[in-house]
Amino acid sequence: MSLVDMSGQAFGRWTVLSRVNNGKLRDAYWLCRCQCGKEHSVQGKSLRRGDSRSCGCLRRELTLKRTGVNSPGWRGGKTKSTCGYILVQMPSHPAAQADGYVPEHRIIMERKLGRYLLQDETVHHINGVRHDNRPENLELWASRQPKGQRVADLVAWAEEILVLYKRQP
Repeated sequence: MSLVDMSGQAFGRWTVLSRVNNGKLRDAYWLCRCQCGKEHSVQGKSLRRGDSRSCGCLRRELTLKRTGVNSPGWRGGKTKSTCGYILVQMPSHPAAQADGYVPEHRIIMERKLGRYLLQDETVHHINGVRHDNRPENLELWASRQPKGQRVADLVAWAEEILVLYKRQP
């Protein structure tokens, strides 16, 4: 059985450079260069059958074309959590989760306040419907409390709360 020289032939994004000596006449391996510039040894029958068409860059390109805005499942950067909250994709937001999403009710309240929510502030849905994020259905809750119970501490805390929330709409 003679080996057909595949040097110079193109298979998908591969261009065959030379045979890699693996000591066997059957199942020969060939040194190939992908269009992206990477070189790799590929089995001859994988090239001929079309099983190997690139170093993987083709798959990565196709995957990138089908993510985000180009994904068939794209819903404008919004999704619904398992708990029923609407999440908005905002990876640069300081309160973004690891996947880059922020609860929509939080964003709406921050816009209403003109600032980011503080650590001890939460947004409550008045009617209890977690996906009803109309501004009139949202109210700001604070769990801030004084550290001590001395009168001076309570007065300082009350003044701080008044300064923080008196100007709020």
